[in-house]
This record gives sequence, C-alpha cells and structure tokens, in this order.
Amino acid sequence: MTEFWFLELLGRLHPLVVHFPIALLLVALVMECATLTGRRQSLREGITCVVGTGAASAIVAAVFGWLLFDGGTYSGQTAAVHKWVGIATAVLAGATAALHAIARRRAKKSLWTGYRLALAATCLVLAAAGHLGASLTHGADYLSSALPG
Repeated sequence: MTEFWFLELLGRLHPLVVHFPIALLLVALVMECATLTGRRQSLREGITCVVGTGAASAIVAAVFGWLLFDGGTYSGQTAAVHKWVGIATAVLAGATAALHAIARRRAKKSLWTGYRLALAATCLVLAAAGHLGASLTHGADYLSSALPG
C-alpha cells in the first residue's frame, strides 16, 4: 500500500464517475435543442441544473482521471491524449456553465448563441474523450469490430 492510497482509490473510480457528466452534458444539449424554436421554455430551469451539475461532475471526473493516469495504471500516447482531451472537456464544460449563467442574467441573444455553441463544442470534445477512453479499456477496434466485413 502506498502513502497516497486514497488518491489511487479515487483514480480508480474514474471509470465509474466519468459516465455521469457524459450523460448530463448530452442531455443538456438535447434539452437545449428543444428550446431553439422558442417553445419549451419550461425546460430552462432543468437545463440550468443539468449544465451546472454536468460541468461540476466533469471537473471531478477529470481530476479522478488525472489521478488514475498519474498512478501509472495507463500509459502511452492514447492515454496521454485522452488525459488532455478529458481536461479540455472539463474546462469547456466549466466555461459553458459560466456562459449559461451569464446568458440567463443578461438575456441577450448573442450570449445565448455563444453558450449554445460552447455546449455543442463541449459535447464534441466529450465524444472524442469518450472514444479515446473506450479505446483504452476495450481496444482500438472496439466499435469497428462489430461492423460486417
């Protein structure tokens, strides 16, 4: 047992913790898309909760992932790229939540557009991080091996 066993334990919880922000941020994007026509504004309070919780949990997942990587469980180029794309996801999620809060306070159309673009970018980077993480745990051909031929 190492001196920092608790940090190693937290790192090993990364695969468990990481699925929560993935789900929340993707749900936020779907909910936000439902409000684009001006209808379904009743979703706004839920979006606020989901974006904030998704951003906070993305930061926790990134910290746990950093601890897992630092513990030496994973190494190599894919792991290193996954680490930095995961950190970028957490930073983008935090910035997206901040933009959302500003847009709510100031209610300017340009702020809502910026927030929505940031949310979409966060989800794209999130998808890249998730793909790299799946490649680490399931192998690089995990998705393509299910295709015919």
